[in-house]
Amino acid sequence: ACEAVEGLRFDPVRSGELGVHARQAREILQSWKQLCGLVGRPSIRRGHVDMEELRIPLGRAVLAAYGDHVAIRTSRGSLACRVVAGRRGKLDEGSVARDAVLLVAAGITEVQGREMSVRLSYAVCVEQEWLREFFPLGFRKEEGAVFDEVARRVVARRRVMFYDMALEDKEGGEVSDEEAAVLLSDHVVSGALRLKRWDAKVERWIARVAFVARSMPELEISAIGEEEKKLIVTQVCMKARSYRDIKDRDVWPALKDWLSAPQSAALESYAPERLELSNGVVAKVSYEEGKTPSIALKVQQLYGVRETPEVSGQQIQVQILAPNQRPWQVTQDLSSFWESGYPQMKKDLAGRYPRHEWR
Repeated sequence: ACEAVEGLRFDPVRSGELGVHARQAREILQSWKQLCGLVGRPSIRRGHVDMEELRIPLGRAVLAAYGDHVAIRTSRGSLACRVVAGRRGKLDEGSVARDAVLLVAAGITEVQGREMSVRLSYAVCVEQEWLREFFPLGFRKEEGAVFDEVARRVVARRRVMFYDMALEDKEGGEVSDEEAAVLLSDHVVSGALRLKRWDAKVERWIARVAFVARSMPELEISAIGEEEKKLIVTQVCMKARSYRDIKDRDVWPALKDWLSAPQSAALESYAPERLELSNGVVAKVSYEEGKTPSIALKVQQLYGVRETPEVSGQQIQVQILAPNQRPWQVTQDLSSFWESGYPQMKKDLAGRYPRHEWR
């Protein structure tokens, strides 16, 4: 019909007599000629289609139009595919591309489910070199170390990528100590991997360092923030290749290296782990990032302590516990507590806990 109207020079009246819309026929023929040029053929005989003859030009034409529909089979024995943009797909069973490894689909239909899944139809085989030719910015080769999430180890990998989709993924090559340490530390800091010896004691030590850095800047001790932790963890991971290599490693050598010998001595002096009170009782000092150091003692253990204890010249918080070890009051002014808080505490609790000393 389009050829007939073309012979009439797309005359609207005469075309109408044939039941053909002249303008639409012109557009169809123009599109046909554009496709012929795109596939590298000056003309293709209309009315006869040899799919084998057109396999390459047709594949190139569909790829040029649907670069975001490129897919790669996950295995030869399955129709499952990985599709550009992180999608998973399945190729139609009767597709002419069912034997292809790399393909492009003119039709994509979303399938409802937990994951982003699509059904691929009207698919044709494509070649890797065509991706480089048509989409040079999306085609790249990558070489370097990566963390294998399954094996939980660092490996050298060579990959050929089309945007976010791996066309080739091969393991091989050497990984430097530095590369491996950085990758392992990334996963430790993110929480994906855990160093068993990086425990509450380590966090308390880091909080002590932060307290001295904040309260006594003249000592030039640097606080250990997230970036500094990353550096320390990287040092812990040096010369390792897998999680098995690092999970039980001692972290203290790397932590202690953060401070010089004089700074370590200053830390013990100005941020002690334990504090002897004026009555001889030794209390464990708690340090938390950004908070005032504190101690927690039963009121009977505070008898004779009239003034608030200090650390690095700063009054600390005193958590006063009832005989049942539950907090009764938190104060930084023990003198006021003995004057007004203690009489009320004694009145409320002495009868309930007669075996405890009440002065």
